[in-house]
Amino acid sequence: MGNCSGCSSCSTCGGGTCEPEITKVLKLNMVFDEETDSEKCDAMDGAVNEALESMRDFLNENRIKIQYNSVKLINREQADLLGFENLPTILINGTDIQPDYKENTCKCHPDQVIKGWIYMGMEMDTPPKELITDALIEAIYGKPEKKELEVCDCSGECS
Repeated sequence: MGNCSGCSSCSTCGGGTCEPEITKVLKLNMVFDEETDSEKCDAMDGAVNEALESMRDFLNENRIKIQYNSVKLINREQADLLGFENLPTILINGTDIQPDYKENTCKCHPDQVIKGWIYMGMEMDTPPKELITDALIEAIYGKPEKKELEVCDCSGECS
């Protein structure tokens, strides 16, 4: 037998190495329509690819697979029917990575409102790779719990 640690089917690997069993699959979709500025789509695609590249070792070590797709909708009417308030957007397992957004005016179509991205209090035209990375980590581990701080109002004489 070969080096088959982590393989779910070592009896079939034929003495060579085999890929470790995937433990989790995330579906990452960049959704846009025909009216979305191609520069914006290219920049978003670049940010997604940068985020995935920066996480490559982590994803491999934890046997997590990301299925990344660009999804082009026919028009705004289709986007409305599918429940998309604003495009372009990025979804992980069907959940928008930033449901709260700032509306921006499209440079190509001044009458069209597009999604503006907010990260660390800054507004951006395209999502930074860090926003995508944070969203992937949250999708893997879940949303961190917010803990309430206990406030002592006993003038330092708490027991």
